[in-house]
Amino acid sequence: MVRIYELSHDPEKTVIYDIGTRNIFLPAIIVSLQKLFGIMDSTRQNKFARLIQKELAGIFTLETKHFFGNAFVTITHVKVTPDLALARVYLSIFKSEKPDEIIEQTRERMHEIRGKLGNRIKSQARHIPELEFFRDDSLDYVEKMENIFKDLHIPPESKEE
Repeated sequence: MVRIYELSHDPEKTVIYDIGTRNIFLPAIIVSLQKLFGIMDSTRQNKFARLIQKELAGIFTLETKHFFGNAFVTITHVKVTPDLALARVYLSIFKSEKPDEIIEQTRERMHEIRGKLGNRIKSQARHIPELEFFRDDSLDYVEKMENIFKDLHIPPESKEE
């Protein structure tokens, strides 16, 4: 029996495939498993992460567009530490030959971006978190997994009497 587990940052998008029985487990079960093993973020962390994601999206689309040329940069996920001092920002980059260079440019301008974020959320947060930028390659991973599933040959179940 082969099992492939695919966990996501978002419990609603997390899927577990059991190829042996061809079952797909529901997100509600996965959420309870994540709570059991302590990998869920608190409500406070989630709210703060959503606030940062929303404001950074506005900053990236309106104020820092010239940083990236014609590349299309979106913020796919923000993960905040329990003390709210560090925000890990995951960027998805399209229309770019060199996405790693864009991530590096973003890291170099982190202080400028953090200042703009501070101006936007100063009335909602006591401290502006440090920002770390990472490339979100989950779409590449999804494509890779789809190709694996497409190429996978599972013989039909034989009926034993």
